[in-house]
Amino acid sequence: MKNGKRPSIPQLVRIADAVFSKYIRLRDATTYVQTEDGLSLDAGPCITCNRIGPIKYMDCGHFITRGCKLTRFDERNAHLQCKRCNGPMMGEQYKHSQAISNRYGELVLLALTKLERQYKQHGHKWTREELETIIATYRKKFLELRNKEACSVL
Repeated sequence: MKNGKRPSIPQLVRIADAVFSKYIRLRDATTYVQTEDGLSLDAGPCITCNRIGPIKYMDCGHFITRGCKLTRFDERNAHLQCKRCNGPMMGEQYKHSQAISNRYGELVLLALTKLERQYKQHGHKWTREELETIIATYRKKFLELRNKEACSVL
């Protein structure tokens, strides 16, 4: 909060995106790498091509694009994805759908696409409370996961 002003809805969406992305990338990290401070869980495979890379250089790729507000912060819709697959390859949506189906089952894939249709029909307008809850939730989940990872290395 600069100058005592509350963040605008677009600012809250950007903050929520950043916090959610950090959480998803850490959640999907599977590979320990040596750092100056010891081992750190900082790399993982792309959901669509399985290329392993450092999470700080990878994206939080969405099966259904972030434009669909009903699935934007749905953990089942977002996964660690390399910049190549998420950028020039336009998310590799078919491969992403296969990975979701394999990981969570076909019913989750159907539920996500149902939410997308629902959004297209009815839309969704973010509330301040909704976004603040998302931010608080994913900050907490990120810190819990980071602390759990730190304890497992010791």
